[in-house]
Amino acid sequence: MATNATINFTKAALSALTTPAAGQRVVYHDEKMQGLELRVTSTGAKTFSLRRRVKGGAIERVTIGSYPAVSIELARNQAREIVGQLAAGHSHVATKKRLQRSELTFGAALEAFVDDDSARPSPLKQRTRSDYLEMVRPAGDPAAGRRHAAGELHPFAGKRLSALTGPMIKAHFKRLTEKGPTRAAYSMRVVRAVLNYHGVSIEDDPFARKTAKRDRIVLPAARRRTRIIPLERLRDWWAAADNVRSGDLFQLLLLTGMRRGELAVLHCRDVDLETRRLHLPDTKSRRPHIVMLSAQALAIVRLRAADKTRDELLFQGVAGPRKSLEAIIAQTGISFSAHDCRRTFGTIAASILPGYVVKRLLNHSDGQDVTGAHYVHLDEATLAKAWQAVADFVLPRP
Repeated sequence: MATNATINFTKAALSALTTPAAGQRVVYHDEKMQGLELRVTSTGAKTFSLRRRVKGGAIERVTIGSYPAVSIELARNQAREIVGQLAAGHSHVATKKRLQRSELTFGAALEAFVDDDSARPSPLKQRTRSDYLEMVRPAGDPAAGRRHAAGELHPFAGKRLSALTGPMIKAHFKRLTEKGPTRAAYSMRVVRAVLNYHGVSIEDDPFARKTAKRDRIVLPAARRRTRIIPLERLRDWWAAADNVRSGDLFQLLLLTGMRRGELAVLHCRDVDLETRRLHLPDTKSRRPHIVMLSAQALAIVRLRAADKTRDELLFQGVAGPRKSLEAIIAQTGISFSAHDCRRTFGTIAASILPGYVVKRLLNHSDGQDVTGAHYVHLDEATLAKAWQAVADFVLPRP
């Protein structure tokens, strides 16, 4: 329980104050300095603070210090300085929170950013969450059967945000760029987002425009990719995929137009061999999608689903098919990525099918396309024939 009184803060007046009863507190207001308070507790502690409104914001209480360690004159002088700061819109509460956040480790700060969906227009996809968090994971222990490299941002995981500096981040960006510029840029976007989310400013911020260009990290704009598997080399590519382990994963991507991430989380319970369908509940567009399997795609799915339980992944045990991809490239000389398979599917579909059919096969959003959204309705029989047409282009049936 607290009571309030207004007095003229003098040394004699403050020394004469009595100690409140147990569980009580008295707040004294200074007659000469508006907003300056002295809180006296039942333990005898006397603490100066200023209670004023920040410009355009809420009322804040800023602790100045204990009396008599902080004199009345010093308390009034500091109170005037704080009043000027609040009048200029500088929130002490916000500053305190930023300082507290700056003591978080980067790993903890990243987790907080990932978990707070209120900080973004729409929730992060689970795959994106996992991708961000894997950036700070340690290397897998081969002795324990976990073989994977440390995440790109693992060197920062245990460092406090306040310990990060521009030169440190820039040096790490340079090391990552030597391994792969695309992933390096992606990692730096995550670093920038975490710092911005927590409102933490770092020394020589490499992302700030005011930083000299020579010390700045300039992240490239996302480039529109157009690479596909050359259509005239599809037979060679397919034959090479037949000869490598997990090559059927890329074949299925090419036959269906699915994204690699969608296939990676596909469980056997999402497969219906009788009706020749794959049910994709979690897609990039956030809409469920049904893939009608062509005869060629069905053969791959049957083999993969054999002897698996409903709760197993269709491609169980295929953690990272990069070695298979590299083997196909080595055999054919055709550079490609998993997403290039989807892009090749779309290119083939566009050459033999109507545009609205292609959009449905790829599960692309209709956006502002009123015709596609409200007037073009495609039944499953039509879509099944479309998927089969693309598959026959890739690998004609005997």
